[in-house]
Amino acid sequence: MTVREQIARNGGRVEMVNGQPVAIMGSVNAAADTKAVVQHFSISNPPKRPVNVRFQPVFHKKGGTGQTAITAATQVNFFDTTPLAYGIDGNFDRQGIQLDQEIVGLRGLMSPQSFQDVDSTYCTVINIWQDAGWEVLVNRNPVQTGLMIDIAPRMEWRGNGTNKFVTTVEKAEFFLFRDNPTIGALDRLVVNRDDNVTVRVNLASAFTPKTGMSVGIELATRPARQAVLL
Repeated sequence: MTVREQIARNGGRVEMVNGQPVAIMGSVNAAADTKAVVQHFSISNPPKRPVNVRFQPVFHKKGGTGQTAITAATQVNFFDTTPLAYGIDGNFDRQGIQLDQEIVGLRGLMSPQSFQDVDSTYCTVINIWQDAGWEVLVNRNPVQTGLMIDIAPRMEWRGNGTNKFVTTVEKAEFFLFRDNPTIGALDRLVVNRDDNVTVRVNLASAFTPKTGMSVGIELATRPARQAVLL
């Protein structure tokens, strides 16, 4: 990844200041007479401490033991209800993740009930999930869509006898909007606590997870930035 790409990914931009290219982390408040406080970092002599904006992921899972059940579903919504067990099937407090934040991407989650002796029916269930589509909705209106295969965990399985498999699940990297433009082509989605944010998964056929199996969505979020005026 180039320096310019790293700067852009962290919300900055490159400009010429006194004849030198610098990275500017911050923004200008066009509605005010004064400018927001910004920091300039020399590209040729960057600061020793990296400038990063840390993700604060928010997740929601359904279908597992003690979680909201999924039975013969052709559509599953996430973040639509408060988690039953905080930190296990979700880590948000109110319906619709009503927080001031930037949503920059997402990824799919899956937890099998066992990594051993997974039968062919189990593989079929996983395939149905991976063949789905997803929508990010704000106040019930879709603003970004994509395919589950782009955000799903990577599955590996090998034969372990007749119609038996051993499987492993590796969590996917976050599907960042700015790096993966789809319909809507968002860089990030800025929402406030009055917005209702949910994610809908649309399935091509009826989906019922195996006993103990859970599926879910995790959003890559960070606090919404506010300009500090002089």
